[in-house]
Amino acid sequence: MNRRKIVYDGEDIISDTYHDVSWEVLRRARDGDLVQSDAWVIGDRPHTDEVKTVILQYRQLLRDLPNTYSGETANEACDNYPPKPVI
Repeated sequence: MNRRKIVYDGEDIISDTYHDVSWEVLRRARDGDLVQSDAWVIGDRPHTDEVKTVILQYRQLLRDLPNTYSGETANEACDNYPPKPVI
């Protein structure tokens, strides 16, 4: 999840801003990523043990996000949103 919005005029940056997110928006994004990653962990998907570990760690980071980020606002939690693994 990315709060940053960069606007280009050709190759030049004309605006570089961050937008605010609410806890509701953050939770919807997190829940959507958990649902999407459900398909990665079903029993008949052939993954190596290393890939399974990466997927399970990512899912745990998503579940723990509201409790483990350093800050009090949804914006700070969003800035600590775990990146999707490349599998």
